Amino acid sequence: MHWTEDMSVGVPMIDNKHRELFKRLNGLRAAIKKQVCRYTIDDVLAFLEEYIEVHFCEEEQYMKYYGYSDYALHKEKHGNFIMELHFLKEELQNIRALGLKGSYELSVETVQAITDWISGHVVKDDKKLGEFLRQYSGKNGYLIASGCGPEDRVNGGPVTICSICRKIRGTKGIWKRKEHFRALPEEIHYSHGLCPECLQEYYADLFQEKREKI
Repeated sequence: MHWTEDMSVGVPMIDNKHRELFKRLNGLRAAIKKQVCRYTIDDVLAFLEEYIEVHFCEEEQYMKYYGYSDYALHKEKHGNFIMELHFLKEELQNIRALGLKGSYELSVETVQAITDWISGHVVKDDKKLGEFLRQYSGKNGYLIASGCGPEDRVNGGPVTICSICRKIRGTKGIWKRKEHFRALPEEIHYSHGLCPECLQEYYADLFQEKREKI
């Protein structure tokens, strides 16, 4: 499943979030094929949590502000996906209690959940919402500022930074570039690690070699 322009709803705020959702979905699929998904699933679920927090907030504010007639039904479907993510995160917590980072099964469940969300909501309900919102957007497709945004920060202790791409891991578990954080201490003590994307791109073969030796 790949993003194509015919999936666009014509509102940049919505389309940008959808493009990122497709990117995360296909990244997780690639991680499953490379058998490193248990190391990347945490990052995907953290992204989905922010997706829900920001994207749903924006859509719901626009629907209320402009008087969208299907607001209640649309919001209900948001609630269903929030519940779906809740169950996925609970499953991850149970896996961590066993001393594991993630699992193949959880990764496959997450792929299915995102795929169902895209095919059942994004390309149908959001297309309909886009048609409604376009009549209120300007020539560039932008609406009024929603006021929604991620409040990601870093912990007070050492900050984990990717040794390759230099992205920083925030308190919500999402890796972002330094300029994307709202507030960073003047003096930062770093601990080095690898973000899921770099792990997948540069070290998947090493994990494969270890499995073949077992």
